[in-house]
Amino acid sequence: MERVGDGCLPSTILKATPGFTAYTWYRDGVIVPGVNSHTYTPTQAGKFTVMVSNGSCSYHSANQYIYDCRPEIIVNTTADKNGIRSGESVTFDISVRYLADLNVENLVLTNLVPSNVTVTGTSATYGTVSNTGNSYVWNIGTMRNGEEHILRITATGVNVASATTGTLTVTKTQTIVGVESNKVPDDFEETVTVYPGLVAEPSSAPTGLYFTNTGSAHPFNNVLHFTPSPDADGYLVVRRKSATPDFEPTDGESYTVGTNGNNEIIYIGNRTEITDMSADALVDYYYAIYPYKGVVLYQTIALQIRCVLLSTTV
Repeated sequence: MERVGDGCLPSTILKATPGFTAYTWYRDGVIVPGVNSHTYTPTQAGKFTVMVSNGSCSYHSANQYIYDCRPEIIVNTTADKNGIRSGESVTFDISVRYLADLNVENLVLTNLVPSNVTVTGTSATYGTVSNTGNSYVWNIGTMRNGEEHILRITATGVNVASATTGTLTVTKTQTIVGVESNKVPDDFEETVTVYPGLVAEPSSAPTGLYFTNTGSAHPFNNVLHFTPSPDADGYLVVRRKSATPDFEPTDGESYTVGTNGNNEIIYIGNRTEITDMSADALVDYYYAIYPYKGVVLYQTIALQIRCVLLSTTV
C-alpha cells in the first residue's frame, strides 16, 4: 500500500496493488465499512492497513498514517471490569495518541480516581506520574506525529455496604500550534461499580437430619429436623424427585423459593424444623440442605438424605 499526497486530510489517497479479488480496509484495527476497491480516500485521521485476497490467500499491508494537519490528540479511557466486589482489583488504561505535523508540547493528563476504589499502583509507557490524594497527574511533555502512550492505574474496591458507583475522569492541558481538530471522539471517563464483598463461608454442614410428618390431617407432609451449623446465618433446602439433587448454589447469588432446573427450592431461612407441604404420595424424594452466611448464598456444604413417602388407602 502506498500513500499518495502529503499525508493530510482530505486530499491524501491510499492505494493498494490492483488485481486482487478482494480488499478490506482497516482504520485503527477496525474494518472501514463499504470500501472494497484498491483505492481509498480516508475521511478521518488514523492508522490504516488493507488486507488483499486472492481465493483463500490473504495478505496484510504495513501501516500508513493519515493526519488531519490540524493537530489531533486522541484520549481513550478503559477499565478491564465495570463491576467489582470490595477488595477485588480493577485496571484502568488511559491512552493518548497524537496526529499532526508539528509537535505538541507540555502535554499533561490529570486523572481523578473515584473514591470507591483505592489505587495500588501506576505505570506509564512514557512520562512521569505523581499524585495528590485521588488526583493522578501524568506529565508527558512533548509528543510527535503518530506517537501513543499509555498510563495504567491499578486499584481495588473499598469496603462498601451497598453497590457504589464511581467514575474516573480525565482532563488534559497542552501547548499546541493551531486549534485541535477534535474530529476523532475522545473518551475521558470510565465508570466502575463496587459491590459488597462475600462473607466467609460456613465452616461446617448441619447434621442429624431426620423426618417426621404432620399427622393424619396431612399424612404426606414431611417435616425435616436437623442440628444447625454452628456459624450459618440460614439454610437453603432443596428437594428432587427420584434422584439426588444436582442443584449447585453459586457464591454471591440470591435465590428464591421455587423450581430451579431439575430441583425445587422449598425453603430459605434460619429455621431448623421445616415442613414440606407439597409432597406427593408414593414418590421418592431426595433432600439437600445448604448452609449460608450473609444475605446471599455463599458456599455449598450439603447434608443429603433420601426420604420415601408412603400413603394409606383412601
